[in-house]
Amino acid sequence: MFKLISRIGQFFIFFALIVIALNTKAQSAVQTRVAQSQSSVQATLAQEQLTEARKANCRFKPELDALEEILCRGEIKIGVRSDYRLFSELKDGIYSGYEIDLAHAIANKLGVQVKFIPVTSSNQIRRLAAGDFDMILATMSLGREHHLT
Repeated sequence: MFKLISRIGQFFIFFALIVIALNTKAQSAVQTRVAQSQSSVQATLAQEQLTEARKANCRFKPELDALEEILCRGEIKIGVRSDYRLFSELKDGIYSGYEIDLAHAIANKLGVQVKFIPVTSSNQIRRLAAGDFDMILATMSLGREHHLT
């Protein structure tokens, strides 16, 4: 009888250790999730503070350079082609391709939205010079017709 009680006691101790181990693991997972959430919240707050600082700078500075205009506007306008497979394509109203990915990376790095402006190879330089958009991300060859001067 004593051996049976001893075995039952060992079983309960073993079971309790498993429960404690699982509970510790669950607490660790919860703490990790809480830390990730706090980090995400802090990143969002930091982005909001940066946006507010930009807006404040925009109100007090009468003349802005091109980068400051983009930051104050909260949007970068990029001229892209819509017909160059794998680089910049427009299908069902959605742009895709390497140049589009690059445009999104630039916008993300600046903390602004991206707006795509469709261009053709014959009008992209003229439209950039006219200020229709902030930059071009469209494949082109270097030729005399592409020089601004």
